[in-house]
Amino acid sequence: MTPIGLPLPDVVPVLRGPHVVLRPAVPADAGVVARLGVDPAIERLFGAGRGARRGLTSGEARAALARLSGPADTQGWVIEQAGRLVGLARLSAVEPGERHARFAVTMLAREHLGRGLGTETTRLVLTYAFAVLGLHRVTARVLSFNERALACLRACGFVEEGRERESVPFEGLWHDLVIMGVLDREFAGLAAARPECAGLAALARVVRDELATGAVSRAPSP
Repeated sequence: MTPIGLPLPDVVPVLRGPHVVLRPAVPADAGVVARLGVDPAIERLFGAGRGARRGLTSGEARAALARLSGPADTQGWVIEQAGRLVGLARLSAVEPGERHARFAVTMLAREHLGRGLGTETTRLVLTYAFAVLGLHRVTARVLSFNERALACLRACGFVEEGRERESVPFEGLWHDLVIMGVLDREFAGLAAARPECAGLAALARVVRDELATGAVSRAPSP
C-alpha cells in the first residue's frame, strides 16, 4: 500500500497534459511500436551501437510494451500526441514503503524531440509519483553524453547526485552514468513556481479520486 492508502493499480490511470496523453498500453500498440522501433539516433543516446536497426519484430514490440506493466513494481504508459503513439514512459522499482522509484522515458522518433513532449511527460509522471503514490524521491540514470535527457530532467527538478565513472563502454570510449534525483518537495516547489505546471495539482486530485473510487478501468494486456 502507498502512504495515502492506495495499492499500486493493476492498470495505470490516464494522465492528460496540454500536449500529451499518457495511457495504459493495449494490444494494438504492438504493431505501431514494431513499425517505429526506436530511432537509431535516439538509441545511440541510450548506448546502442551504430548498427542498431529501425523497427522491431512483433515479439520485441510486445516485450517492450510488457515491460511497461511488469514486474509488479512497475507503472508504465504509452505516450500519445495528437492521437499518435510517440513514446514510452515508466516508473520502475517502485517501493511504496521506502517511497522511491526510478523513472525512464523514450521518444520513438527524432521528429518528436525538441518539442517539450519529454518534459511534459516527465512532469505528468512525477505528479503521479509524488501527489498520488506519495513517493519521496524519484531517480533516473542517464549516459553523460545524453545532454538532451539531462536537460529535460533538470527542467523537471532533477539534480545530479553522483556518477558511475567510466561505467559504460561505447564507440571505443568509456562514459559516465549520471545518477539524477528529485525529491517530492523539490518538484512541488518547481510546479508551484512555473505557469506551465498550473494544471498538475488538479490532475492529481482527479487521479486520486479515480483510484480511490475504482473508476480506473482495466485494459487488456499487450
